[in-house]
Amino acid sequence: MKRWIMALFLSSLLLDGYGLRNWSDFEYQGIEYRYFSREDRTVSVTYVSRDTTGVVLPSHVVCNDTVYTVVEIYPGAFQSCWDLETVELPNTLVTIRRGAFMSCESLKEIIIPSSVRLIEQRAFYGCVNLKKLVHTNTLEIIEPLAFCYSGLDSVFMHKDTNYASGVFACCDSLKYVEIEDGVTTIASYLFNGYEYRTENFGNQLEEIRLPNTVRHIGEHAFSGTRVKQLNLPSSVTYIGEEAFSYNTVLKEACLPASLDTLGSNVFLQCHSLEKVTFLGGAIDKVLFAGCVKLKTLVFGRQVSYVTSKLFKTYYYDENNPLTDVYCEGTVPPEEGIYIEGATLHVPKGYKEIYATTDNWAKYGENIVDDIELSGIHNSQVTIHNSDAPAYDLQGRRVAHPKQGEIYIQKGKKVKK
Repeated sequence: MKRWIMALFLSSLLLDGYGLRNWSDFEYQGIEYRYFSREDRTVSVTYVSRDTTGVVLPSHVVCNDTVYTVVEIYPGAFQSCWDLETVELPNTLVTIRRGAFMSCESLKEIIIPSSVRLIEQRAFYGCVNLKKLVHTNTLEIIEPLAFCYSGLDSVFMHKDTNYASGVFACCDSLKYVEIEDGVTTIASYLFNGYEYRTENFGNQLEEIRLPNTVRHIGEHAFSGTRVKQLNLPSSVTYIGEEAFSYNTVLKEACLPASLDTLGSNVFLQCHSLEKVTFLGGAIDKVLFAGCVKLKTLVFGRQVSYVTSKLFKTYYYDENNPLTDVYCEGTVPPEEGIYIEGATLHVPKGYKEIYATTDNWAKYGENIVDDIELSGIHNSQVTIHNSDAPAYDLQGRRVAHPKQGEIYIQKGKKVKK
């Protein structure tokens, strides 16, 4: 359903009528303008000749002996200037409106003056040869799809700029992204490289370093990229639906214990994925549909819940490739999964607990206690009166531990 919504959204972009010639108030040195505010003596650029190859926009223009300041580029003002290669923007400019440079296929570089505060949606949509974008941290907002389908090969994200959904989506040449410390959100579809209509995996982004300030990764944010390894910072608390889907080269991923929300199908159709480590949280969504090479799952000590529907998919998987499941917790995660033929690895001394708990028990003879965990000595029983939650040797939480009985608290066997 969401793909159909996105399809309609993208298709509608071409039907906005931006290419129609805008109404203008006057012309100055071959460029047309309209009044933005007569009182403030400000104007908008409304139209340039479609055969223009280079433009230097002035900061001030004159009409009827009155000087006006150029503060805005009107919607579609440069749209479909296919021969436009260079444009110099004035340092008085505040807003670049929607579709302003849409489909300027020869434009190679854009330097955004520090005066600009807003770039509206689709402003540079379809600028297929636009390789370089330069802007300062004074730019406050870049609206959805502003540089979608452009030729950008590198991006620097400023912490003080709000990058909306799909700003850099479907940029086939994108190879390098640098994200400044302080950025907290990666918006949905921001670096999406997967084109659902053509099954094109065109994005060239192979490496991404997220700073320790990033908390939110939106849906489809990195879908269709070529990132080879995924180590997310401990600051991440939210990962949206299909955030890393359709990656054909990703082999290994590690998700932090800080996660509060994990969307469904995060790794959908990641055909090369072999190993995923969850350091904590509740794993309660379908995640691995189409992951035909996934062999190893690791659930860290802080993982509290693992859904049995982890591999449920909308099509028939003939074989599940999983061979090894590692559960590092001394208390088995609730519900649990069973993969026929796989080996379940658990901490030393805890085989019996897993063998009698939920779906984990189905592994039977394929349960091996070969995980060494520092700080856990299973042969030793400690006398302990901590208020931490207590579990019996079957992994069940005990509300009122009995004196003299043995329980598990904080990953250790203790005697009350």
